[in-house]
Amino acid sequence: MADTLDYGFLLLAHLICADGQIHNEELRALKDLANRAQIHESTLDEVEKILGQDEAQITLEKCAQNVSIGQRSEVFRQVLAISYVDGYFSPLEREMVNQIAQIWGISQYEVEQMLKYAQGFSQRQATATTEKSELSVGAKLLKSAESLLSKSLV
Repeated sequence: MADTLDYGFLLLAHLICADGQIHNEELRALKDLANRAQIHESTLDEVEKILGQDEAQITLEKCAQNVSIGQRSEVFRQVLAISYVDGYFSPLEREMVNQIAQIWGISQYEVEQMLKYAQGFSQRQATATTEKSELSVGAKLLKSAESLLSKSLV
């Protein structure tokens, strides 16, 4: 079963629970991503445990440790994107982002640069209300991340 788990996707589930509130936009983005990226059923079962705060859930630390080194940069961008989907980056989400960065050895400077990009992108897209596109701010941010999972969400 461990071979079929998408630990990066599980990190996204942990993030949307970080502030103790699961926002509709976050949940919708996660479900859409799961459908379009064809996330394996075993991963979805683990997501349900995380969302339900089940005692048997895979911890944030274990998820982060099991993301391959080659995927970490992309997963980190996805984490930042999903954190801005609801238009608010809570202090608890920030704490979780910092925790993931620490586990992966991402410098605070790099984190700040990625956060500035994600925040700036989110703000620019929020003000572009005249655009005809039906994509949400979070989906546009994910689209800019240019990854398989991110593209599948958009």
